Amino acid sequence: MESINPRATPEPTPEQPVAQQADSQVEQAEAAKRERFNLRMQALAEAFHELLEDPERRRDTANWQALLSLPELSNLDIRLRHGANLLPAVIKHLADPHSVPLPSSVLVLLDNSFHWTHDQNINWPIPEEAMQRLCLLMIAAHEDLLSEPPVTGWKWFFRSMFRPYGRLTRIEYIYGQGLVVGVTVLLTILCQRLALPDTVEPYLFLLALVALYAVVIGQIKRINDSGTNAGLIFIFSILLPFMYLLFAMSKATDDLNPENPRTRFVGPYFISLMSLFRGGFEYKARQRIRVFFLSIKPSLLWVLVGVWILNLVLLFIG
Repeated sequence: MESINPRATPEPTPEQPVAQQADSQVEQAEAAKRERFNLRMQALAEAFHELLEDPERRRDTANWQALLSLPELSNLDIRLRHGANLLPAVIKHLADPHSVPLPSSVLVLLDNSFHWTHDQNINWPIPEEAMQRLCLLMIAAHEDLLSEPPVTGWKWFFRSMFRPYGRLTRIEYIYGQGLVVGVTVLLTILCQRLALPDTVEPYLFLLALVALYAVVIGQIKRINDSGTNAGLIFIFSILLPFMYLLFAMSKATDDLNPENPRTRFVGPYFISLMSLFRGGFEYKARQRIRVFFLSIKPSLLWVLVGVWILNLVLLFIG
């Protein structure tokens, strides 16, 4: 007789291979789904880094908003993971002295989306000191968004050229004096070409006094801006008249403060960025000139251009 072993494995029923095959298909489908998800997350992370490295596209808030509005980032956990992945690259970019910094609007958008400075309980993959500097920079970025951009218009012109106190930067001085001298030269040429009655002469004399007053005020403001004693310059310029122009083109040595006319061309975000991440603030003349011309109202700009074009035309016509 054959012995019966109670521990022998029972023969599989016909239903078991079918069930195992179904479980295997489910596992394969789940694995394929996870792989697609991981590839999608990797592609999204690469898209963030590519946008950050593009000097033109990264300045446009709409490009960042397009990535941040993707359905995958509606999940807070996924959003925080991408924020943790992007944050070290952002810190590296902010500290790079050769790169054009992210605009304050873009940095605020990223911070609001990834909660970098909102939740101090999250362990972000950057040193604590770098996070503290980022928090200070975010305060300046919010202030920069709330501040109004500088406007250089007719109010600025009359205040700068005729108010007897304050200071002028070199570019403000050149622009304001160019308009005063240009208008004076144009009226002088017209008066010489036209047969004007003698009754107009007192008005021309008054106009000459106004122009002279504006020139003197501009010189005094520039000398005050350079930190030089105006009385001493006046004494030297009696013998050497070109000393006025020499000191008018000198630069200020003090830091940015409410009395420094350069302050209105520098936002708090830029000052904080340079001070916190790039070893110190230095506002070069090229940057200041660019901001100044962007702030000029079209009417003031076209008057200056038109006046000097007419002057050149009248001089060449003879």
